[in-house]
Amino acid sequence: MMIAMSRDNSAQLGPYLLTSIALAASISFIFARKKKPASEELQVPAWMQDIALDPSYKKMIVREWEDINWRESNGWKGSDLIHGPNSAVRLLNYFWNESEKKLVGLAYFSEKAESHKGYCHGGAVCSLMDDVLGWTCFAAGKGPWCGCTAQCNVKLERPIPVCSFLKVIGTVVDVKENSAKKTKKVSINAVVIGENGEQYAAMEGISIEGISFNKDGSSSDLPRTWSGSHVLEA
Repeated sequence: MMIAMSRDNSAQLGPYLLTSIALAASISFIFARKKKPASEELQVPAWMQDIALDPSYKKMIVREWEDINWRESNGWKGSDLIHGPNSAVRLLNYFWNESEKKLVGLAYFSEKAESHKGYCHGGAVCSLMDDVLGWTCFAAGKGPWCGCTAQCNVKLERPIPVCSFLKVIGTVVDVKENSAKKTKKVSINAVVIGENGEQYAAMEGISIEGISFNKDGSSSDLPRTWSGSHVLEA
């Protein structure tokens, strides 16, 4: 349907038409800007790659981090806060050392985590620490989602520049079993370090293994298997 517009009406609408045109142009400009490479295309620095060759560490493989369609079909509503491809702070890989009960993660702090000019928000570091706390507990226990964070105390020791690659290391320091509740209180310490061992943050936390978020009371929502030597798979 065509609508006739008088000269007077067009004059009255002029400012609104110009505003709409300007808005459309600005939106077009935003989408036309060159995009930076996705996290999965990033080149991990050499100093972080040695752990992949260490036979005492095994790479952790969790399907809901890798397969979006599988993730959606199994009930997840969105992308993982730390392991998603567009996460502000992205955990690129985890490696588990069974004998030392230690989890080492390779993390990238993107420009999306920025707060002070050129530096990451402290909350981004805290989110990463919460993640390593949980997955250290899962790896030492019955596998993914077998518990949850109860306490996460983080000390921020130095600012982290955006676009930084750093290591996060979580270690089990104590396990106390509650036979009545059929749970375990797992105490875990963690640090975020740079290439030369400089420490950016430290964490002392507690995860409770055996806490269930599932209607059937099971401690893990999906069956898991250990493939090879302590490599988690969905």
